[in-house]
Amino acid sequence: ARPRSVDVPMADYVRNYVESGRALVVTLATNVGFNYPVQLMHDVFGWNLTSIELPTGEVNVMDVSGLAYAFEGGPPKLPINGIGSPVHAVLAASLPKGARCVYGTPSFSGACALAVVPWELGVVVLYGYPGLSAVATPEWDQVLERCAELGRKLPILLRENGTISGVSNANDEPLDVYGAKSRKGNCVAWRRTLNCLPSGPRAP
Repeated sequence: ARPRSVDVPMADYVRNYVESGRALVVTLATNVGFNYPVQLMHDVFGWNLTSIELPTGEVNVMDVSGLAYAFEGGPPKLPINGIGSPVHAVLAASLPKGARCVYGTPSFSGACALAVVPWELGVVVLYGYPGLSAVATPEWDQVLERCAELGRKLPILLRENGTISGVSNANDEPLDVYGAKSRKGNCVAWRRTLNCLPSGPRAP
């Protein structure tokens, strides 16, 4: 059954919150009955996500480029077996254009348990956090902490993501946009930072 659609003022508030440069972390829920989180995304942003549950297995790191760099260095995989509850996800193919599936699996038609969706000046994080698990889920908790860090550091990450920077150990390395796969031109640079400030963060 479909829940009552979000009132227009509330939908506008949520959309404006994200578009103004903030992060919204949405924990996914069951794909039967009242799927409020996914329905909220449909009503607020006009998306058409397809929900799915992952009963077993694990999800692995798939894409940490762009703004998903916030999850670089996180757990390489998140276990599902043994946590006592299924993991909620969405089909990667149903994600909006520009989204990145950070943790997912080719199984179950290509399920994504954590996706980063840039939207205007902000970002939406869709996360199938197993909040009903009766056992400890340290790997999932680590990723949840990174979701919070993404929100706190979003302005810096946005600036870093659009920075063109050089490389410190050669004078003929081409420029590249950090997080992008294509390289741009050539330059000479004495060190690499992500925000072009000498004291700024360095690429790993």
